[in-house]
Amino acid sequence: MADEFEEKNSGAPFAKEMLHELPSDVTKVPFSTTLKDGPLTFDKCSDVQLSELYRLITVAMAEGEGYGIDEFTSEEDFRKKIEGAHSFCAYSPGSGEVLGGFIIRNSVIYRGTTFKIAEPFLILRKTERGRGVGLFLMQLVIHLSARLDYMGIYFETFCNNENTVRNFDAQPMFKRVGHLPLSGLLKDGSHVGSYIYFVDLRKIFG
Repeated sequence: MADEFEEKNSGAPFAKEMLHELPSDVTKVPFSTTLKDGPLTFDKCSDVQLSELYRLITVAMAEGEGYGIDEFTSEEDFRKKIEGAHSFCAYSPGSGEVLGGFIIRNSVIYRGTTFKIAEPFLILRKTERGRGVGLFLMQLVIHLSARLDYMGIYFETFCNNENTVRNFDAQPMFKRVGHLPLSGLLKDGSHVGSYIYFVDLRKIFG
């Protein structure tokens, strides 16, 4: 699922024209950078940080923002569903507060075994929206998925997630390839559908 991808942008392919400077090898973590509102550190999730990502996801679940109210029944259920996946987070180097993160797992949509397609979970602390962290994490999802030998990425986002839908549609590399009429349950008992987007990493990185 894709949480708020909040940055306003020109529609340029941001994975090729980076808005934030990244190391030549983004798999070498941790690394630090500075966004418009200050510094952050990016690293693989520790066990504690993974629990914090889950807590942020439960907040989004309760508010119907990118996640359904019953998407995960517990942290144990969450960890079971992402077993074997790659978990990363961005955090404040001063306080250690987790600002957001993502989990790259093998897609359940692609059913083959010869190649790998990624299907990430993204989450952003609500106070970090509009500060560049969401776009920074999205760039890293794309670059890290390529470095981890994925051929492409499927992103699923709820149809009511208007900011994310608008920004995905504005990016040429994001191709809307499907619509699921029933994807999640919201706290008011209603259901929501989702759009499926595909990013072909072969066309971006060759």
